[in-house]
Amino acid sequence: MDISVLPLEPSGSRQDPSVALTFYTLTPLKYSSAHHRLHMPNACATRTLIRQQRQALSCTQQRLAAQQLCLRISRHPSFRKANRITAYIASEGEISLAPLIKLAHKQGKACYLPVIKKRPVIDRAETTTLIMRFSLFAPHSKLITRRFGLLEPQKTCLITLNKIDLILCPLVAFDQQGNRIGMGGGFYDRALSRVPRVRKKRIWGVAHRLQQHPITPAPWDITLDGVFTDNGVFTAQKD
Repeated sequence: MDISVLPLEPSGSRQDPSVALTFYTLTPLKYSSAHHRLHMPNACATRTLIRQQRQALSCTQQRLAAQQLCLRISRHPSFRKANRITAYIASEGEISLAPLIKLAHKQGKACYLPVIKKRPVIDRAETTTLIMRFSLFAPHSKLITRRFGLLEPQKTCLITLNKIDLILCPLVAFDQQGNRIGMGGGFYDRALSRVPRVRKKRIWGVAHRLQQHPITPAPWDITLDGVFTDNGVFTAQKD
């Protein structure tokens, strides 16, 4: 599997003003009354709605979004200072990090992808036997399909999240407080719960702009420091 199929930048000038780095504070989106019932703070309904919306994006729209996202993240201090980052291989309409991974490799940064592993069952009362870890994805690493249809590095070289400088998380929806709705498995929330938050601006979501949506967070949800989108760089409003 070759992730280098997407070009690093959109056609035209490298200084294209339409993709200049922009910083925002997350603000609620406004919805018409006709669509109000579709935007209820229910995680299942939200997942269904937004997954349909992002999967409806054309290949051209996805390609341009990935290129613009790469430019925005690559110009951000959290990426420029990072030596080790986590990424993901996009699926089901997720915005692609392929151009960013290619750029990170070119700049000598180490990239890590999520892998799902079994863990020893210490307490038989525990129902979760699968955990998310992160494995090195080198420029010439091969990807294979494993659990849940996820593409993972064929050879595993694990790292703890404590050693990661920039954690980029996929998501289904996000809001202005940095709350995140994932796919529902809870893998990222459990993994991120073990990360000390002594280093600020370290955990960032990655999404299409259309994925901003009102969220009622669960007690176990891990909040993000901000969100990178194809439309801008959003900093979460912390209460």
